[in-house]
Amino acid sequence: MSDQYSTTPMSSFEEIPSGEPPEKKSNTTLIIIIVVVVLLCCCCAAVVGGFGWWLWNNGDALFGISRNLLGSPVI
Repeated sequence: MSDQYSTTPMSSFEEIPSGEPPEKKSNTTLIIIIVVVVLLCCCCAAVVGGFGWWLWNNGDALFGISRNLLGSPVI
């Protein structure tokens, strides 16, 4: 009968407080996610910038916009 009123935890989920503060979780996962997102954004910006630069230099030959604006005949 005395074992019914023991001070030990009944389940493995209960813990006896030890007096030491619990360890803080490290935020390495959050830092890794932020770094990956920033790198992806930089890569996307580089691709869009490169395409924009190429289009700026080669877009007239591709679309012939300035020829239409000047009223030149189509060759």
